Order: sequence, then structure tokens, then C-alpha cells
Amino acid sequence: VSGRVTDQKSGDGLPGVTVLLKGTTNGVSTNSDGAFSLSVPATGGTLVFSSVNYIPQERAIGTQSEFAIGLATDTKQLSEVVVTGYGGSQDVKDITGSIATVKAEKLLLQPVVSVDQALTGRVAGLNINATSGTLGDVTAIRIRGANSLSNSSQPLVVLDGVPLNTTDQGNVLGSRYNPLADINPNDIASVEVLKDASASAIYGSRAANGVLVITTKRGKAGTNRVSVNSYYGLQQAVRTPKVLNAADFIAISNEKAANARAGSVGAPGNIGNTSIPVNAAGQATVAAPIDVNGDGVPDETDWIKEIFRTGRQQNYQAALSGGNEFAQYYGSADWNDQQGIIIQNRLRRGSARLSVDLTPKKWLKAGTTLSYAKTYNQGVNGEGALAGATVSGYTAPPNVPEFNPDGTYYLNNLGNLGNGNNAVPSTYAPNAYYHIVGT
Repeated sequence: VSGRVTDQKSGDGLPGVTVLLKGTTNGVSTNSDGAFSLSVPATGGTLVFSSVNYIPQERAIGTQSEFAIGLATDTKQLSEVVVTGYGGSQDVKDITGSIATVKAEKLLLQPVVSVDQALTGRVAGLNINATSGTLGDVTAIRIRGANSLSNSSQPLVVLDGVPLNTTDQGNVLGSRYNPLADINPNDIASVEVLKDASASAIYGSRAANGVLVITTKRGKAGTNRVSVNSYYGLQQAVRTPKVLNAADFIAISNEKAANARAGSVGAPGNIGNTSIPVNAAGQATVAAPIDVNGDGVPDETDWIKEIFRTGRQQNYQAALSGGNEFAQYYGSADWNDQQGIIIQNRLRRGSARLSVDLTPKKWLKAGTTLSYAKTYNQGVNGEGALAGATVSGYTAPPNVPEFNPDGTYYLNNLGNLGNGNNAVPSTYAPNAYYHIVGT
């Protein structure tokens, strides 16, 4: 048998179409003009014609020896649409640039506070690294690697067509604002990662580091839909460093001071010309047992245990959507409360989103989206501060108490606590943000 396979719509010959005798491995592929020739048994059978992006077709052989087959395009395979950022959206088959898409179902596989956390490990070539352990802090997102030693290499983030400012906005305490932490991951329909230079066609130099196009959910015609979900979780540090106890700290501190001034001659009360105290025997006493509350027991504090804790996270979300052929709506609200594993660190976010789409005529369409988020980030001192939260725990002397007898924090700037800061309250660095986006 022989014949020719063409595109049903254009009539052009289709090369590479598989022509197979059903139930066997006997088959051939069409040539560049769509023609084929195949030897079949005298008993006949059924020919199966198949090709990528076309609907397979079967034809009984019977007494026929010449076939003219027209294959129809498989619209189901070609209906996937990608938001490109340059020219709206396009069929996936027409895309020539480097674009990766992450759908909502993959973003919600794990409970996360920020969309950048949900993207971690989901896209090839997209590197996302936390810059600190502070909740809601800026993450380092790299699509094309680090392009500058002094300027930011962060990609442009576009939320429903509105570019967001992702510049590191920090303060002297090292706390920075991450706008992606204001977006409820449950509201996201998809995220497109535009990797190549074609993204700069619409966004210009701002897209030099790539683009993250975030599209939020919108209402659909049909029955009203209500979704409610919540979760609660715990976090713990797997391992914390071990530090000196009070007795070892006192012994090592005094030995270090004595060795540093070995051979110096001075009267009891000092070594050489320094202010390092000594006892009557000439032994250094830069550190000594302290009993602030007067109970006869020397004070001792493990600052690492006082700074670290079991973190808790709770999240509550609700969404309502629906509409008809003329109007569709989507509304949502969420509340997230996350306590970090560092004491004082806490991130609270409340957000609401409303989108309305109107189609009064087939040729007329209008819509609006409004989102509001309030984030209160009770952060901790980061690497931009004089001393980070964990550094305070490492350096604070263990022979002093955390609290005074009256319950207030113990502070002493005479040497026991250096600059007079207690390690626990000095971790505190609060920030509050309001974020409104409308289109």
C-alpha cells in the first residue's frame, strides 16, 4: 500500500508521520513530501497514522491500496498559553525564547510564606538563596548569574503587569524589605521565568537580569466557589553550637589576660600599666563569679539556649470566586503568623485581594485588580548590624545573669557585657510595611 499524508487545513505534505500496521511493529515514516509505501500481508489490517501535534487517525486497508490521509491539528496539545511579558501571552508552540512556567499546583506543594521560597528547586537555572535566617528577609534570586560586583543582580518582578521594586532596602540593623513576602502564594495562578534577552523588548534595561512574571488567580464563569485552608507547624534548629560554661569562661579569660602580660611588674590591683585587675597574689581577675540576686549561687547563662527557641507557624486563608459570562470575580484574604527559631523574630502578614473582570460585549472587556498587604516584621539584627543575633549569643559572657532580681534585663557596661547590651533584647529590630498594588 502507498499514499500521501497532508495537513488537513493547509494541504501541505507532512514529513515524519508514522504509518504503522496496527498490532505489529511493521511501519514506516513519510518522506519530505508526506508520501509513504508499506508492505502489508494479504489478509489486510488497519493502518495507524500518527504525528506530534496531530490527532492520530486509523484507516482499514480492505481492498484499497492507495491512501490520501489528512491529519487534523490536536488543539488540546497546542492550547497551552504562556505569559511572555512582551506582547501579552502566546501559544507555547510559538515561543522561541527561554521561558519556564510553574503552575499553582506545584507552588502549593509545601507550606511557605513567600513565593520565592516556593520557587526554590522548581526551575532549571533559577538559583534562589537566603541571605540570612531572618523571616521575610530579601532572598538572592539569580537567573543569569551575578552580572555586577556593585549593582543588583536581582531579576525584575512583574505582578499582574505591574513591576515591583525588589531593591534591597535596608537599615543599620541589617533588616531588609522583601516585597515577595507580601504576596499570598495561594493567590498565584502561575509564575513565568523569562530567561533570555527578549524580555528586555518591553522592560528595557530593568530586564537585564531576567524577569519573573507573576499572574494571580481570577474568577471564572460558573458556580460560585469557596475555598478555605489552614495549617500549623513547628520549626527547630537541628544543631546549635556549644559554648563555654561560666567556670571555664572565668578560668580561660584570666589565663589569657595573664599570658598576654607575662613578665610585667606591677602593684596588686593591676598588671603592668594596664587596667587589668589582679588579686593580692598577682593573679589576673578580669573575670570572676557574679551573684546578682544574692542567693549565694554564682550566676550562669547559656546565651545560645536563651536566643534559640522552637519556632511556630500558623496560616489561615479563604477565597471566593465565581461569575457568569458577563462578569467574573475573585476575592481572597489570608493571615500568616510565623515565629522564627531566634527569640524576638516574628513575621505577621495580613493581605486581601480582589479582581473583577467585565465582558459586556464580545469586543469589549474591562477589569481591575486591587491588593493590599500589611506586614509587621519583628526582625533580628542581621549582618548589617554591629552584632547579629547569633553573634551576641557567642560573645556574651556566661558568668552573668539574663535578668535582674526585679525581672528587668541585666545590663552592665563595666566589662561584664561589653557595650552594655543584653544579648536577648539586643536581637530586636522591628519593621512595618504597607503594600498596595492596583491595576
